[in-house]
Amino acid sequence: MEKLDLPRRGERKVPPLPMVAPWLVFPHGKDGKFHTFYNVCDDADVQLKKRYSNKFIPELSRKCFWQKNCHQGWLIVISNNTTDPNFGDCFLWNPQTLDAVQLHSILHYYETDKYCLQGCILTSPPHLNTTISNSSSSSNNSSDGDNYDKDYMVYLLFDGGHNNVDFTYVLLFCHPGEKEWRRHELIVSEEPQRMLYLKNKLLVMCSKYVYFRIDVQDGSDIDDDETLAVGARRSICPWNIMTHRKPGPAGGGLVRTLEEYFVESFGEVFKIEIWSIPRGSMIKEKPQTVFQE
Repeated sequence: MEKLDLPRRGERKVPPLPMVAPWLVFPHGKDGKFHTFYNVCDDADVQLKKRYSNKFIPELSRKCFWQKNCHQGWLIVISNNTTDPNFGDCFLWNPQTLDAVQLHSILHYYETDKYCLQGCILTSPPHLNTTISNSSSSSNNSSDGDNYDKDYMVYLLFDGGHNNVDFTYVLLFCHPGEKEWRRHELIVSEEPQRMLYLKNKLLVMCSKYVYFRIDVQDGSDIDDDETLAVGARRSICPWNIMTHRKPGPAGGGLVRTLEEYFVESFGEVFKIEIWSIPRGSMIKEKPQTVFQE
């Protein structure tokens, strides 16, 4: 049974305490070995050195991680750095309790299939199964998932390449404790950009204001494996979004660029636009409600 090594540690290896707003985390050092946590809510007259904290967090060192509202504080951590000896490692981690749930490696999809990771999502936070006695030492908060309820799912979306017509994406999914990832191939004409989990539904947001809803189907009596069912292509009503504006000149011959993000909050999906120019200034548009499921 594989375990994560979580020895007792000093203050520098522990994340700072939660604040009113989430910390901004900046990786730095060789291959992102260290992290700086920055507090955006401190008063302006507070000295700068009191607004940030430099840390070396072993679980995050040389790794990428994802956090969304539905995770409720948990992170999906993936080692996608070839310099990391644990390249391809994947696990869930709670920065407050330091609890970790080991997932199956995704090394095969990086090295053999040469896929590019597009996004991750955790449908709900792991909850300890109270029917299982917790006899492990308090100095090791790791698990391979056997001590957790199986009512949540982890999804990983990989870019599998595209031709002149369609995009091919691979959606991996699993419950904690399962020994391998299950796989579902998506072939769509619009490019997937974000995944959201809203009201027990997995939504794949695509380009051209199109999205798909994906549901989990239980297996048959013969084959009890769950499968994924992709719903019909849906379009976001044009009257619910701002008229799309193409990036135009910003003066002095500079051209503005546009980035769009979809985020979920309190049962609604919002679109955030960020316009920027090469000199570094940014204009953030007011978030707009896109749709409700």
